[in-house]
Amino acid sequence: MTARRQAILKDYDPEIDALYDAVEKTSQVDIPIPAEWNPSQSLDYARHVVHKVMTQKVADDVDIFQHGCDR
Repeated sequence: MTARRQAILKDYDPEIDALYDAVEKTSQVDIPIPAEWNPSQSLDYARHVVHKVMTQKVADDVDIFQHGCDR
């Protein structure tokens, strides 16, 4: 009574492919990772990711969710 792995994977193949496509589209691979994770470089990295995801620049002290980052 074990699951038939290959049959299940075949049945869910479109959903699995769609999930991988969604992850690929939202990945931020073009943003270089800091060489050292100190506070300054970490902030610059986080700022760059937020600006890229939101497609607009926002100040560091604003609530990004109030500016549409949760959509």
